[in-house]
Amino acid sequence: MNEGVPVRPVGMASGYSYLEDSGTESCACDRSDTKVRDTFDIQANLARFHNDVMYFEKHYDELLERYSDQWVAVFNERVVGVDDDLERLIDRLREEDVPPERAYIDRPTHEDYVLIV
Repeated sequence: MNEGVPVRPVGMASGYSYLEDSGTESCACDRSDTKVRDTFDIQANLARFHNDVMYFEKHYDELLERYSDQWVAVFNERVVGVDDDLERLIDRLREEDVPPERAYIDRPTHEDYVLIV
């Protein structure tokens, strides 16, 4: 990269790709660095999880109508599993190679409830 040339990030989807003002793509980091790769993986997973939460919120009324009082798993902005038993849902997600620890799992319900953590 040229000194003094402003560089702006392309975005999360491209990982660690940057776009110079000239329009050419370059990398401002060492892609072979494990810590750098891990950081971008974490950022990508957090962004994906955020999108899954937003998908659930946006479609809450539809999910409530269709899956009321059942556990719903969302991954990559789509419903990937539904069950009335949380443990069974988690087992099914694992069988389908969906990492349950990375899926957004919630239970749409008409009842108000408070979780004490």
